[in-house]
Amino acid sequence: MLKKKHKIVIIGCGNLAWHLVNQINKYNLFDIFIYNHQANPNLNEFKSKLNCHTEIGFKNLIRDANYYFICVSDDYISSVSKIISPIYSSSIVLHCSGSLPLSEIKTKNINKGVFYPLQTFSKADEIDWQQLPILLESSDASTKKKLDVFTKNFSKNASHVDYKHRLKIHLAAVLVNNFTNSLFLAASDLISETSNYQNFKIFLPLIKKTFKKLEKLNFRESQTGPAKRKDYLVIKKHLKVLEQNKDLKKIYKQLTKLIIKQQK
Repeated sequence: MLKKKHKIVIIGCGNLAWHLVNQINKYNLFDIFIYNHQANPNLNEFKSKLNCHTEIGFKNLIRDANYYFICVSDDYISSVSKIISPIYSSSIVLHCSGSLPLSEIKTKNINKGVFYPLQTFSKADEIDWQQLPILLESSDASTKKKLDVFTKNFSKNASHVDYKHRLKIHLAAVLVNNFTNSLFLAASDLISETSNYQNFKIFLPLIKKTFKKLEKLNFRESQTGPAKRKDYLVIKKHLKVLEQNKDLKKIYKQLTKLIIKQQK
């Protein structure tokens, strides 16, 4: 007789949900159920490509799952959690936010946790889960133990972090990833406006080298550029170029001050 598979419910059908399911499927240990509050083309892909059960709306949300992952935006985690009502006392309800406390889960189920992968997710990406940092938090010792075992299906790099520290790590991740990408976009816009060379790929070797250096050097050691050298002549020229771009000029001046301060 075949051993009955555990059930996992994932609420939401965005990029994180996609990669969670893709990884979970590798072990063939779980039946996966995807729920979304409204119709979404992604649901069809989950069903056809990742062999999941899919459902529009929460009317038929199953109550006998072992794990419930809430993969929705922060604004809706609390309200979505209220519709989860597991029949098993051992079921665990998890949210995946880096910026919300465990207490945002309002389900009456006592086993609650946070499962926050420290990564940016795009659907087409290949994710190396085994090396990916996952920050965990648990409502009690029993849940912590179960979550540790379950997380081994994903990563060898998991750790338990309380909300105060997780929020700081989330903020740092925004600086490292989201703000950096915004500067890439600003640079791309800048060269398209001010030169005949409009191919941003010219910067890809520089970007790759910038991150490659961090494998051997710390952030302070790897810093280069006019701000570090206090080359005010070059800085003045740059600010003149940005005369018509007030927002970017302000950012340039603030980052220049920050780099000078950091190098002290």
